Amino acid sequence: TRSGETTVAVPLSTPILDLYEDHPLYGILYNQALSGSAQIPETEMTFAAVPYFAQARAVNDSNLSYAWSVNDTRISASAGTPQEITINADNSSGQAALSLEVTHATNYYLDATGNWNLTFSSGPTTLDPFQTGAQ
Repeated sequence: TRSGETTVAVPLSTPILDLYEDHPLYGILYNQALSGSAQIPETEMTFAAVPYFAQARAVNDSNLSYAWSVNDTRISASAGTPQEITINADNSSGQAALSLEVTHATNYYLDATGNWNLTFSSGPTTLDPFQTGAQ
């Protein structure tokens, strides 16, 4: 008779927040995460956050709580898509400081934060979001 036993140590990963454009025609552009400072070629854009390595079944898991802020003002998350936010910069100028904190309902150690400085342009754009270097 033979028997065996082994264990595997899986290191704990800290959740990472990435922010993507949710394009109205192409959907979420996972091919290019927005950096900490980004030029936005539109006056309105929807952004989608993805909490990688978070303890969740899906990005819109009901156990995840999304706390959005724009220029230090708390913005209520949408009930249906709390991982997304739409910013309309009409009649505005300068940068928008976007921040997000994601927490978990039962895992008090899960705390992921992200901060982005977004500069919106009011001019028309013809950029193809699938080209390298397009925002």
